[in-house]
Amino acid sequence: MEKNKLFINAMIDNLMILLVLSIVALAIFFPSIKNSFVYDDEILIKNNPYITDVSFIPKIFTTQLYSNKQEQSSYYRPLQVISYMANFYWTGLSTWSYHVINIILHIVNSFLVFLLLRYFLSFRKSFLIALFFCIHPINSSAVIYLSSRSDLLVSFFMLSCIICFLKFSDKKHIVFYLLSILLFSISLFAKEISLLTPLLLLLVAFFYPGSKKRVIFPFFVIAILFLIFRMQVVPFTGYFHEPNPILFSMLNIFNVLYQYIKLLFYPVPLYLTHITPFILKGHPLYILSGLMFFLGIACLGFVDKLTKRKDFTFFILWAAITFLPVCFSLFHFVVYGACMAEHWFYLPSIGCLSIVCCMAGILFKKVTKSTQSIFIWIFAIYLGSLTFMNSINFYSNELLYNQILSFVPNNVEVRTNLASFYAKEKEFDLAESNYLQAIYQDKSYADPYIGLALVYIQTKSRTIEQINRFFEKGIQLDPANENFRNNYAVFTKITKEDTKEYSDNPT
Repeated sequence: MEKNKLFINAMIDNLMILLVLSIVALAIFFPSIKNSFVYDDEILIKNNPYITDVSFIPKIFTTQLYSNKQEQSSYYRPLQVISYMANFYWTGLSTWSYHVINIILHIVNSFLVFLLLRYFLSFRKSFLIALFFCIHPINSSAVIYLSSRSDLLVSFFMLSCIICFLKFSDKKHIVFYLLSILLFSISLFAKEISLLTPLLLLLVAFFYPGSKKRVIFPFFVIAILFLIFRMQVVPFTGYFHEPNPILFSMLNIFNVLYQYIKLLFYPVPLYLTHITPFILKGHPLYILSGLMFFLGIACLGFVDKLTKRKDFTFFILWAAITFLPVCFSLFHFVVYGACMAEHWFYLPSIGCLSIVCCMAGILFKKVTKSTQSIFIWIFAIYLGSLTFMNSINFYSNELLYNQILSFVPNNVEVRTNLASFYAKEKEFDLAESNYLQAIYQDKSYADPYIGLALVYIQTKSRTIEQINRFFEKGIQLDPANENFRNNYAVFTKITKEDTKEYSDNPT
């Protein structure tokens, strides 16, 4: 009887937490429901024939994410495309349903964060961390930006898998163990970071009493088998340059982690994808800063020994493991610097927010709970308002691209996307000026050349020979792009049939 009463009380508490998280999330993400498709949404959803018919499902599971655009990519995320297909069958290309699903997934993930943390922290701390995870602006792009749904999906399956594993450790019911294996297997089709789940399970087993490490072995076997399968279907490729020396790689990792943590405390400005310059020289100041940053993190581990707890060590390791995919890309030089997408910090933020909460609990232990609550809610309102405003920034392509370019004016890809947007809106003067600026910023980027050629075809403001040169330059820079070749072939065919379509004396 007593057990039933405790179970009912726990259920009521959990439902209340879910209700609070739902109300808060709906309040701050409501503006995003009216947003249109932006950035890669147009490729992955709006112009993606694969989501329009279930007959494409076999192809979805055997091709990379951007195969519908005939671009090279290492992303294998069939579950993401299948979720878009479900949306399409529900409301077609009405954007509101896609945003609603993202918001629901984020609410559920926030609740799963609460359930996971309850195994390690008090009810109050678990709720506060889940609340800040839900409203924090650094996680907002994972919800607002439809193309980042893979982060929401993989987090749902990974967190569910870990919670089922913990349930199995408590109850010893084989059903929970089998369910955790099933959830892990599904997560592998959502995003590549799911391959780290066995490491997270090992971490949980090490810190949670009663967990058996040997039962995690099948998860590693499944991960290896999936990797073999995945290498056959979609091999790993990338736009990497020469390997970076280990010293500079470590400095860049600390630098990027520092930038993310800075956004955690002061999430301004927000513009989807940040680019931080690579550290290429071993300046003593950089080395000293990296060492101090590393020592600062290591000191948190010693706090565990002083306070006779393991909270900090667990959450530091959680953040480190889930941050590995970002670190991996930093061991090579890339074209524009270290890319820092805000939504990449979705899972690592759980560990970082937990560290901050536990540290605050120690520092403000003597402060009354009522005073703590006042500061907590003021900070929560501040973060929630920033997330609310960020939802508006994704209203349209023009608004988002200009927002990004206001902070990173040398982002050639975004500059080219803005030019393409203006071209579609028939604002050819703005399209031309942005394409030319993109070429000026990076003469090795192919897309602006093709974009200019298409603009000049529509405006008839250049000779056939001039347009040909733009096509040829773009194809020379990116010979594998079939869309470029197809556009050039169509143009060549038209000009052969009727050369009078283009002015011989352009204005």
